[in-house]
Amino acid sequence: MATQQPLTKIRGRLGKSVGALIVPTWGTITLELQSHLLYSQQETIFALESAKSYTLLNKIDSVDIVSGRIWWLLWLGLITSLFMFGILFIIAFFFLKQEWLLITSGRSTYVLFFRRNNHENIKQFAQNLLTQIRLNSVPRTQPNPKNLSPKKG
Repeated sequence: MATQQPLTKIRGRLGKSVGALIVPTWGTITLELQSHLLYSQQETIFALESAKSYTLLNKIDSVDIVSGRIWWLLWLGLITSLFMFGILFIIAFFFLKQEWLLITSGRSTYVLFFRRNNHENIKQFAQNLLTQIRLNSVPRTQPNPKNLSPKKG
């Protein structure tokens, strides 16, 4: 029986945090574990903007898998409720959900939106990332100062 290799690279739809909201944008994001680093490659639609970054695993504060509503559907439905089709947006708000992986560090926030059928891969990547963070945050053993002092005699 073959053993399954840990998942070290995932790709999904790019997202941004705007205030307290997380919103999908038109672009892609690739996250990859590389030794003691998390490599991120972000590209917007038509390659208008691209960014590559490396984050030390021991600088990552949290890893979250989140499921939530599409709030702009509710706001659009409320605004257009004077017209009859506004009710369709409100109904869609209650039935449609989106899921995303949220990785935060001191200065960076990575948001990767994914489809429901990709949930297990995202979960496996998150578990592997947390394992690597734990392994990289193990304190190194300090030499005993008594052993470093010059011998008298």
